[in-house]
Amino acid sequence: MEAYQDRRFPVDGMSCARCEERIRRKLGGLDGVRKVAADARAGEVRVVFDGQRLDLAQIHAAIAALGYRVGP
Repeated sequence: MEAYQDRRFPVDGMSCARCEERIRRKLGGLDGVRKVAADARAGEVRVVFDGQRLDLAQIHAAIAALGYRVGP
């Protein structure tokens, strides 16, 4: 049974549509991610994911690997 979670969190360092696209592609490639929305203007990322296949630490690490900072 899939246990989808819908989470939003602040991400520092996004400044344009290209930044949003980089995050969408990176997170969208993770196993268990169903939907990604990145908003540079708001400095926020929303991810819908299967919590049994992926956790927030993995999502945060993927964003950090791109050079962005994930807030609390």
